[in-house]
Amino acid sequence: MPMRQRKEIQAVPRLDNLGSRAATGPSSSDKHSNHGDGTCRSGVPLYSRSQDGTFSLKERKPLDEKIACPNCGLEASLALDPVPGSVVNFSCVGCRREYRAVRRAKDINLKQADKGNAAIRSEEVSEELLIRIRNSMGPQPWPRGRSRVVASQLDISHAILERAIQQLISRGDFRLQLNGKLYEPVPSTPKG
Repeated sequence: MPMRQRKEIQAVPRLDNLGSRAATGPSSSDKHSNHGDGTCRSGVPLYSRSQDGTFSLKERKPLDEKIACPNCGLEASLALDPVPGSVVNFSCVGCRREYRAVRRAKDINLKQADKGNAAIRSEEVSEELLIRIRNSMGPQPWPRGRSRVVASQLDISHAILERAIQQLISRGDFRLQLNGKLYEPVPSTPKG
């Protein structure tokens, strides 16, 4: 039986999400060195992605992302690094609020920047958006699913639309509606 010859296999450096060398990678004298800063020999910044069990290297450059302001619904575009955990601060030109966009693995999270980075819980929706929602919802009672259709048409989240409807109910523009039935507010009587 013929004897097989062993071939020497040279290790190739493995890159983590920031493009840095894994602890067991070869020395920096290797001709494929990534210089330890996420760049290849040509100086192009890279990052690795895992998809369906395979890894790929991609150029690390900001991607244009379309986002809608959580307060006024105005759509804007911003450049955000493709690596999860990347952060960009921006100001909405419509309502002038400061926000922080954080890339997560599958989406982008928006947080109000001037509130200690707490999640956006704004109680007030802009008057302009309230008028657009009031006009788009039409007369009551609304058919089932109407709020989702209007949210899609206005390109805002359903949560913002629901918050706006609650404001419109509290100021008397809409009546409370549950399962297609309209309800009248009953004045409370003081206990005495």
